Amino acid sequence: MVLLSLNNQRLWQSKDNNSTKKNDLTALFFCSFVLAATLISLYSGFNRYMVRYEQAGDIPKLFFQNRNLHNNIGKNGKWLYGKVLSVGDGDNLNLYHMPGGIWGGWGVLRHEPKLKLNVVKEKKQKKLASTKQYFNPVSLALSFLTNNEKTSGSIKKKSLKTLQKQKSGSKSQHKSISWFNAAYNNWFTDKTTSEYFMKLPIYYFNNYKHKTISIRLCGIDAPERSHFGSKSQPFSDEAMNFLKHTLLNKKVYVKPLEIDRYGRCVARVVYYDGFFKQEKDISLELLKVGLATIYESKSAVDFDGQEDLYRKVENDSKMKKKGMWRLKKLESPAEFKKKLRC
Repeated sequence: MVLLSLNNQRLWQSKDNNSTKKNDLTALFFCSFVLAATLISLYSGFNRYMVRYEQAGDIPKLFFQNRNLHNNIGKNGKWLYGKVLSVGDGDNLNLYHMPGGIWGGWGVLRHEPKLKLNVVKEKKQKKLASTKQYFNPVSLALSFLTNNEKTSGSIKKKSLKTLQKQKSGSKSQHKSISWFNAAYNNWFTDKTTSEYFMKLPIYYFNNYKHKTISIRLCGIDAPERSHFGSKSQPFSDEAMNFLKHTLLNKKVYVKPLEIDRYGRCVARVVYYDGFFKQEKDISLELLKVGLATIYESKSAVDFDGQEDLYRKVENDSKMKKKGMWRLKKLESPAEFKKKLRC
């Protein structure tokens, strides 16, 4: 009897050991399966959402609009997020793709490229602003009341002490009326002249050290600059200056539409500007100030569903003679390109 009981205990112990081993194996297989699935999903998710595209050819087809779906033009397609590192023309820029933005680890885990500050131009502009004479009604009225400006008659001789006092007074006077001058110039000066566009400050230098996506702005044609010894169009430098002033070193959203014959990504570019972060379309902004014309295209995809709005804004700038529309003989960029080809 004792032997039988001992044998039964051994049998039960061996069965328990076998069952525990089976449970351990199933748990091990389940954990390894879950781990493999999570790694595969993370890898595929990274490749789909977090991988950086270094050129236009790297952008997958799912980001581009389907040309067969004419009713959904402007609604389908996906957006890319990145930073503008350089501007080469009035309708071209180079985008450094930054997928995921802050959530993608940019600036913390991943290096974000920086642009060099244009300190020399800032100093020159400050000197020009300090030496510039303002002849608006506000400054003239203040100068008349304080008697700090020169009279139209002959200048009387004064002692050194009075001259020093006048210099110190003129500095304080200049500071006091600078705000009024800036406000007056902001409201009453014409912001569509060549002189205004060329005086726009450019705060950063172009950065060509990184691989970027070449972007061609959709729906518009900016005046052509000189290439390979050819002549440049009027307002070509003004358009490039405006684009540099507006987008250089800014974070933008890009909606790819197609790849053109030069290997550039034709895209709609949107950015946020102002205190309330208002959404703006850079193609629309160039049309508003008269620095671009409507792109001559038969496909509605090239406008991302914004063709009617673009044409309305172009007609408005024509009527008000903004930018290039103030010229007596205007040659469109498309006509200019045709002449160069011939």
